[in-house]
Amino acid sequence: MNLENRKLKIIFWGTSEFAVPSLEALFKNPEIELAAIITEPDKRAGRKLELKKSPVKIFAEEKKLKLFQPENLKDKEFLRELKKTKTDVAVLAAYGRKIPIEILKIPKKGFLNLHPSLLPKYRGPSPIQTAILNNDKEIGVSIIILDEKIDHGPILAQKKLKIEEDETAPQLSEKLAKLGAKLLIQTIKKYNEGRIIPQPQNDEKATYTKLFSRADGKIDWKNSAKKIERMVRAFYPWPSAWTEIKNIGRIKITKSSILSLSSLSNLIAKSDIEKLKKIPVGEFFEINKKLAVKCGHAQHDGDLLIIEKLIPEGKKEMTGEEFLRGYKVINKV
Repeated sequence: MNLENRKLKIIFWGTSEFAVPSLEALFKNPEIELAAIITEPDKRAGRKLELKKSPVKIFAEEKKLKLFQPENLKDKEFLRELKKTKTDVAVLAAYGRKIPIEILKIPKKGFLNLHPSLLPKYRGPSPIQTAILNNDKEIGVSIIILDEKIDHGPILAQKKLKIEEDETAPQLSEKLAKLGAKLLIQTIKKYNEGRIIPQPQNDEKATYTKLFSRADGKIDWKNSAKKIERMVRAFYPWPSAWTEIKNIGRIKITKSSILSLSSLSNLIAKSDIEKLKKIPVGEFFEINKKLAVKCGHAQHDGDLLIIEKLIPEGKKEMTGEEFLRGYKVINKV
């Protein structure tokens, strides 16, 4: 076989749903051979703590691809198996763990990493959520050469994407995953043939994201309704934007919108608007058959957050209207 016409041999590293479009694009490309798939071990999830396969594992099993789920990336037997594949290049997308330096050296031309931000902005584990929280108007994907530092390696390609005003983190992640898959296919052959000059990142412009915890989702109602609404979209479905209501318990807010007091003049009586202004920040109430909360604002009387969907503790998701019918403890304006 002519070596110039042989397939590009790749090992793919990925775990979450974000990685699947890239894996699928590589699988369908006739010029690429997927030598193996590496994904995280099955994890326990749900109330019954049943073992759950990663989306990447599900795809690999359906396509009968060689699969590894190492508990320890430094396991000697696993390293021997990797070296046997004689891989040209490895591709990593949302794998979930840092790759040891000895593994980075195994593929002939290293690792390519698909990251959902315009690096060096938003290095780290949560660029999509952070972009929504910060009210960014655009985001993007970057393909870099992976090195031993987090999201630090030189850039091979980038593509921008507009963030829509009502997008949740999963919706934006899905769009970025598809965009990244297309960019990966456009980039990988050029890289292998030496037709791309890697561009070092400007470390002085680097910003970093954090791994969010459940505590990060607790709502401070002194913030503006706009900030809280972004929080609802960014933290859906994890860690979720949540609060507590007296005599009801914790609720997760899964969908919300904003209603400004200034826009209410055509909807309710002037006396009711004055009553609204006196409602304490953070108080839940009913207005025009909708569930609302008074939010804080430094320069105004405070906008209202309309809770469109929520999950009361121990219950299934419901609309704000369903909540008002089932819980007769909310004041009405």
